[in-house]
Amino acid sequence: MSNISVTRAAHVIEFVELLREIGAPVERELARAKLPTFIEDIPDGFVSNLFAMDFVRRCARLEKIDDIGWLGAKNFRVSQLNQGLMEAVSVMPTVQSRLTRFLDLITTECSDIVSEMHRKDGMVRICCDAPWIEELEPLEAAEWVRIASVVEVVRSILGAAWCPVEITFHSRFQVSEEALREFDNTRFLFGQAHTSIVIPAALLAAQSAKASASGQAAFSSSASGVVPDCLVSQLRHLIQPYLGEMYPPIGLAAEITGTSVRTLQRRLGELGATYSDVVEAARFEVASDKLRSSDVRIIDIALAVGYEDQSNFSRAFRRVAGLTPCQYRHAVQTEQIAAE
Repeated sequence: MSNISVTRAAHVIEFVELLREIGAPVERELARAKLPTFIEDIPDGFVSNLFAMDFVRRCARLEKIDDIGWLGAKNFRVSQLNQGLMEAVSVMPTVQSRLTRFLDLITTECSDIVSEMHRKDGMVRICCDAPWIEELEPLEAAEWVRIASVVEVVRSILGAAWCPVEITFHSRFQVSEEALREFDNTRFLFGQAHTSIVIPAALLAAQSAKASASGQAAFSSSASGVVPDCLVSQLRHLIQPYLGEMYPPIGLAAEITGTSVRTLQRRLGELGATYSDVVEAARFEVASDKLRSSDVRIIDIALAVGYEDQSNFSRAFRRVAGLTPCQYRHAVQTEQIAAE
């Protein structure tokens, strides 16, 4: 499949449902585009990217829809990702770690996406490009789907009302008035080198809400249907008391949860997590609390969460938060990110 440009059928179904609602001849156009006419029955199947783009482009012309990409992508939610990717993203505690995990695995949704993050002047650009497809004929509908998915990953922590500073498209087109209202404080640029969004770097450190007593996953209400990460949340809290003494071995975690090491690893894997993910998230949660609520020295916080020196702690913290501990403390004190 790596040599064929494919996308999950779920992303085509978004447009099929939209077009069906307005009375478009969906079955006829699916057949003309050489797509399966029963595509709504196979959301996790894969179809040709080129066929999918031909279908959307043809229907947009037929129905005289100027910005069909926005109409198809506006209702996108994280819960529409394939289950493995959704679960892998949901267990990560910060915007930085969720975006990193999402971008690492995004080719499970569309085989041709090339993703990366660039930092400059306090901002981060998150790019999701499909270079060889865009060389053939840029299609704003495919770009809108990629934009919507990245935005929703960030909104899963920052809330449904959050908007990026900037959205850029490789295509040139007239964005709909509805999209402009949805992103009323966002700058739109067209004919750019990347399909991307731009966010303040400080927001990378924003955390998901603490898990509720019922163990519900920390996704916003706009992402309903996400599988709860009860085990991950509970285990993260249960190992925190051990962090200042040692790296809590997985055998200890298995004893705490009343299971075997192999079973614990399997159950975590089913949620898209590893034990090292859980330990790293536990360390981050304790460290970020101390950074927000006290003036304790960075080295003392590092020791309190099980690191032998400040440099290793700073590297690990930045991997999760996108900021060093000092930058994180400054961002909280200057209210660039919320102090929970």
